[in-house]
Amino acid sequence: MGAGAPRELVLAASAADLPGGIPWLGFGDAAAAEGALRPGDLIRPQRERLREAFVIWLGGMNSANASPEWWAHNTSSKNLLSSRFGNAVFELLALRLLLQEPARTPVGVVGASTAQEEAIRRMAAASGGALRIRHAGAAPRREGRAALRLAARAVRAVLEWVWWLRPWRESGGAAVRLITYADAGFRDGNDAFFGPLASLLAVREPPLACVHHPWLHGAPGEVVPKLRAAARFRYSPLLAELDVADFLGALRDAFAALSRVARWPAPAPLEGVELESLLRDALREDLASGNYFAVLLIQRAARRLAERTRPPLVIYPFENKSLEKLLLLGLREGYPAGRIVGYQHTSVTPRHTTLLFAPGEAARTPLPDRVVTVGEVTRAWLESNGRYPAGLLAAGFALRQSAGASLERRRSAPGEGARVLFVLSSSIAELVSAARWLLEAARLRPSWQFALRPHPEFPIARLPESLRAAAMARSRDFSGTPLEENLRWADAIAYASSTVALEALMAGRPVVNIDLGEPLDADPVLEPVALHWCAGNPAQLVAAVQEIADLTDAEFSHRRHAARSFVDRYLRPFTAQGLARLLGE
Repeated sequence: MGAGAPRELVLAASAADLPGGIPWLGFGDAAAAEGALRPGDLIRPQRERLREAFVIWLGGMNSANASPEWWAHNTSSKNLLSSRFGNAVFELLALRLLLQEPARTPVGVVGASTAQEEAIRRMAAASGGALRIRHAGAAPRREGRAALRLAARAVRAVLEWVWWLRPWRESGGAAVRLITYADAGFRDGNDAFFGPLASLLAVREPPLACVHHPWLHGAPGEVVPKLRAAARFRYSPLLAELDVADFLGALRDAFAALSRVARWPAPAPLEGVELESLLRDALREDLASGNYFAVLLIQRAARRLAERTRPPLVIYPFENKSLEKLLLLGLREGYPAGRIVGYQHTSVTPRHTTLLFAPGEAARTPLPDRVVTVGEVTRAWLESNGRYPAGLLAAGFALRQSAGASLERRRSAPGEGARVLFVLSSSIAELVSAARWLLEAARLRPSWQFALRPHPEFPIARLPESLRAAAMARSRDFSGTPLEENLRWADAIAYASSTVALEALMAGRPVVNIDLGEPLDADPVLEPVALHWCAGNPAQLVAAVQEIADLTDAEFSHRRHAARSFVDRYLRPFTAQGLARLLGE
């Protein structure tokens, strides 16, 4: 960090607590705040290297600690989308990179957790006096006691089981068991992960009967009545297999895991950053949140299901999450002779580090007998980057997406300006950042038209009031409207991580990936594609849309054809051969 006066780092709970005029790095929700330096912007030049370092670091721990007690921790899965742990690690790596830049002192950090502050204090202690820390404003609020939170979540799970699931257990034979998810958006006849697979199995020769075994997302009162009313497909919730002894055993093992948190081996530093406090805090949160307890229940339910039904084939959505590892253990404990296939059901991005293994890690990880991908593109990417065992991956077909007709190129009327559709998918932070991009693009091109299509879980109403008012004054709200109509309206689709990018390319619409400062690349377009652009700021987005508008009809048509060919390889259409692979034949 250089000689001379020590570099000062100011830790604050909010930007308002910082001294005026100093640069500051936002952690957590603060990364989306106005004026924040974003961790992803600092990491961007080294994304690939740091992603590999993170995978090898956490994968090495997974190999060293390989056991059901370890795998039940969501933290172990390297999942940046379902756990704060990975992003918290990259935030600290971004801070280290910031402190290595030529000194501008002081520097602020807003939104650090208690565990991150401990890691920062260790960073300062290792600096030999080159880094000095002081606080501004209130210290981070600690969560309540983990044991009490765990107990409360366990009681809730038992009550939900007693009220909604205990009397419900499907009887009757089935050659195929589909492990799936169900939430308030459930629709009979089109499974959230397997689409029409049950219908495809029913009409093949010979026909195969199947039962869906969902674990429930959201309030059971919203989901279970829909499952009970289903007439086209057969449903039997996975946790309906449990009995009281399973809940007591899982609760006992979860409390034992609480005392084990402090005994797991301390991790090696990552890029010179000591992360023991962060790891132990994340392991404890896995337990306090009830996630660890829920994963233990899944293992027990899977074992009972396999013992009761002796299924020849089980197919489940492959994402390599912690709950999947315990699911596999349970199924094989209950019926070792059954075959298990994982279905990689959607797009993949470089941010999906949960799908990547460290050297030697896959050999110590529970895996299915085969992983069938939605097409050749994801199979090749996983094989090149993921260190999968030879022969495990096979290209299949897409069940949830289907090829529609290609849309004609839309031509703006005189004076109308281009139409840009922002499609969002993964978080409130993404929604906030995209709204700011939209407003800046609208300032640069006042004659253009804009629209927002947010994810149902992150609606426009969750924007800060002033930002929401400004965005709605300058754009249309396409929430809950048909995607085909949205694509027909647009000249170009701006997206950060959504699979809609692939559906847009299939329809012949140009797409622009907007890099909103995520620590890792979130773009599902894994290869160069002729109808695909990238933008690192709103001005680059405007330039990309203008370049699209300036294409000749012949060039546009050529690019559209190439884009559709790419998506056909990515989301391969249904084939009998692909179905045979999914069935393990």
